[in-house]
Amino acid sequence: MNWRKIQKNNFTNWELLSDFLHLDENQRSEILPKAPFSLNLPKRLAEKIKKKCLDDPILLQFLPLNRENEEVEGFFSDPVFDSSFQKTPKLLHKYSGRVLLLCSSACVMHCRFCFRKNYPYEHSDFDFNNELSIIQEDPSIYEIILSGGDPLSLSDEKLIALIINLEKIPHLKLLRFHTRFPIGIPERITDAFLEALHKTRL
Repeated sequence: MNWRKIQKNNFTNWELLSDFLHLDENQRSEILPKAPFSLNLPKRLAEKIKKKCLDDPILLQFLPLNRENEEVEGFFSDPVFDSSFQKTPKLLHKYSGRVLLLCSSACVMHCRFCFRKNYPYEHSDFDFNNELSIIQEDPSIYEIILSGGDPLSLSDEKLIALIINLEKIPHLKLLRFHTRFPIGIPERITDAFLEALHKTRL
């Protein structure tokens, strides 16, 4: 089945997920119904969660609970200080020789521990010309990490086009992906995508 169709079966409604897991009224009362960072859980992972158990470790990664509204001393909305390392809203340069390109704000799943849930993503067209120019002008950069969101939320066509443009930068030697698709919707790793990766020099 096409991975996009599988993704449409993600649980994004807490009541439907509660029904699926047979949670009782007391357990449901602990759920945050209108969380700013919404529920998004692939069915494949939901099927691994223990029924009638709010403390299941997989469930706790994804289900918004009322405790998220509790004020915690030392809380930061930007815990890894992404804002301090922005070259552009789409490009972060924290470490020598390595940059991180935010390809998309979309994810295969919404993890409660996500450290970029409050990131001010730039919702613009698929245009990385500015970011590519910055990387081109800095020969010290040898590694590019595609992140987000989840870079594999993009279509093969868009991802391959981006990789081809990255290949044109001679000092780039290493390409990495920050993704959770393989554990949530492994069907995303298509033969066509793997073939494209085999062809790249990165």
